Amino acid sequence: MPSFINPFFNAGEKTGKAVYDVHDIANIILRKLYDYSKIDPSFLPTNMKLLKLLYFVQGFYIKYNDVKLFDGCFQAWVNGPVIPSIFQRFKYYGTSVIREDEIGRLIKIGDHCNNLINSVIKEYGKKPPYELSRLTHEDGTAWKKTRIKNNLSEYQSSQCVIPYEFISEEFEGKDLEGYLGKFLQKLRDRKIQ
Repeated sequence: MPSFINPFFNAGEKTGKAVYDVHDIANIILRKLYDYSKIDPSFLPTNMKLLKLLYFVQGFYIKYNDVKLFDGCFQAWVNGPVIPSIFQRFKYYGTSVIREDEIGRLIKIGDHCNNLINSVIKEYGKKPPYELSRLTHEDGTAWKKTRIKNNLSEYQSSQCVIPYEFISEEFEGKDLEGYLGKFLQKLRDRKIQ
């Protein structure tokens, strides 16, 4: 979506570089998951869930802003998109829940980013990790296209980077429930044509 239409867009963000460090965004997602888990324990975070939520946050941010929210490249691993440094940070949990005291420092982010992360968590955060992984394996996803481009079978180990363009194409056709509605309402309220 062009930045001249988006009232939440910070023009300083469109530098070609990511806005935040991936670990800072991971900490924010973990904090929010723990907050939501007080109402519904299905929000409790595992390493795989965190990695897939990071992927969805990045994808939707790219869709709405044409730039990456955070640094780091996703690789097309067997269980879906992975940022290796995040995987390494929490790998000793395996499939278990990441402990709340693992949440690092929390930075302040803009309302636009905060709203997008909340919308992603509300839409995807309750899903089990393997369901999130399955969503990234569907036909037409960036993960699938990267694996096909590199002649990889579904179960073959890989460190192939998922191209930005593939992520952008994948999310162009997706809508984030609750987020776009808020965005369009803000546009109407500001009477931007």
